[in-house]
Amino acid sequence: MTPYQARKYGGKKVLKPTFVLFLVFEVILMLVETKGDFANGILFFLEGQTNFPFLLFLILCIISNYLLGMLAGPKIIIKKANYISISFAFGLVLTILILIYHFLLASLILQLLHITSLASNSYLLKTIVNEFSVLYIPCVLSWIWATRRMQVTE
Repeated sequence: MTPYQARKYGGKKVLKPTFVLFLVFEVILMLVETKGDFANGILFFLEGQTNFPFLLFLILCIISNYLLGMLAGPKIIIKKANYISISFAFGLVLTILILIYHFLLASLILQLLHITSLASNSYLLKTIVNEFSVLYIPCVLSWIWATRRMQVTE
């Protein structure tokens, strides 16, 4: 397999685990949102999922993971690198990219709403740190799934 084919193959193999990862997160968020009142909760959830910043965030995350898959493909298929170490590294990179996208989009929204207090920025940083602990393990697990599929079907 050529490096070009390995890049395409790696990017393609990472898409299914990415969609499953985001689907699991969406189901969890929906369950949290609809906990008290299902009818109003589902309406608020759907409204939150169809706004432009969220859709931009989702598109950026999927494209980033696809590009990371294109980097991981040749390392696993051609160079025969350990898929577990690649998974931990790329899971960390994906987690950091997601947090950066979230921080930048949230900061942009706060700027557009003219909310620039120190309390809002410190709360946003605290939220980012908490999100890292929630995101890292699922990102690594999805990368283990993707890289294992790359290694097995080479």
